[in-house]
Amino acid sequence: MIGKQIRNKYYYVFWGLMSLSVVSVFGMVAHSNYQLANSQNKMAAEVRSYLMIKPFPLLCRDGSFLGN
Repeated sequence: MIGKQIRNKYYYVFWGLMSLSVVSVFGMVAHSNYQLANSQNKMAAEVRSYLMIKPFPLLCRDGSFLGN
């Protein structure tokens, strides 16, 4: 057969480990964001206010920022 590929077990081990690492990193990011959202200290409040109010200010042609 032309085009048939034979993959050894290391192919599946590699992609299995990559999949698990991506899922675990996304889980850690989601957990840290959840902790930040529920935290009551001053630094967390400053981070929340910065991220929620002005995530990406856009500069207009007249020099002002969009959203202010």
